[in-house]
Amino acid sequence: MLSGGRFEFGFGAGYQKSEYDRVGIRFDPPAVRLGRFEEAVQVLKGLWADGPLTFKGEHYAITEYDSQPKPLQRPHPPILIGAGGRRLLSLAAREADTVGILPRSRSAGTGLDRSEETEASVADKVQWLRQAAPDRFDELELAILIWAVEVTEDRRVGAERIAARTGRIADQVVDSP
Repeated sequence: MLSGGRFEFGFGAGYQKSEYDRVGIRFDPPAVRLGRFEEAVQVLKGLWADGPLTFKGEHYAITEYDSQPKPLQRPHPPILIGAGGRRLLSLAAREADTVGILPRSRSAGTGLDRSEETEASVADKVQWLRQAAPDRFDELELAILIWAVEVTEDRRVGAERIAARTGRIADQVVDSP
């Protein structure tokens, strides 16, 4: 027993080309990475389920494999999926227990689109989640990555300090959730 049944499994489709390069994996176009990730979610849930898994997809082929040991949490450990685009957020709404709401990734694999770090963008993404899985939306735990915190009596001064540390513009910091 690894964690007394307190394990949470978090993952995403990957968006940093440099990380792919470091581990020797080709940085495929977004549609390929997302398709592979969609299958990976099904494979993991299948491997954690009782009995052997048989799965045939475009990216994975598994025949009668009974993964051991099975997790303590049933039917599987809580899953967190981090996502920024509509397709992956929709998958997360349907399959995850926790959804990490992120800005979309840049297609070149150079990081996240910081222009999406706004309350309006997050509100749109929450709406996408509602639309993708209306029957289970109330069960989802939503998470958001907090890049920096500044304790201050003056919001503007705090925003300027964060902007100086993170390379953002103070107005962008003020508008971020």
